[in-house]
Amino acid sequence: MNNDYVNQTFQKLMFMQQEIEKGLEISSEDFIRANIECLTIVFEKMVENHLEVQSDIEVMHCMVENLKSEIRRKDFLQ
Repeated sequence: MNNDYVNQTFQKLMFMQQEIEKGLEISSEDFIRANIECLTIVFEKMVENHLEVQSDIEVMHCMVENLKSEIRRKDFLQ
């Protein structure tokens, strides 16, 4: 997996998260897509390394929680 892609994907998600924390509006679809891309990267890295590193699991858990809250928020807004 290309390290530039990994870095850009995580940077994009972190930027979105910071914008949300500032109270700015972010497209739900874009935020969900970025979370899914990051989850996929973390999972692929875990499979490549054959390790279930605690920090990776914590990152995945955080992203899943972000997805769940964003999906609930999106459903609420519709």
